[in-house]
Amino acid sequence: EGRVEGRVEGLAEGRVKTLLLQLDRRFGPLSPSVEARVRTASTAELDRWTLTILDATTLESVFADG
Repeated sequence: EGRVEGRVEGLAEGRVKTLLLQLDRRFGPLSPSVEARVRTASTAELDRWTLTILDATTLESVFADG
């Protein structure tokens, strides 16, 4: 059970790291508040933002609801 938990946490951290790299590359250096928001996001939010960044024209539009 501990190995599975560790694997799940590792996958989540990988998603966070990937999204932060994508956001930084697309929109420039990120504020601490944006980094914190990504680091505390749910898996569903990370998935949504990772897809949204493909069409987003602004950083704010990545995180817009809807």
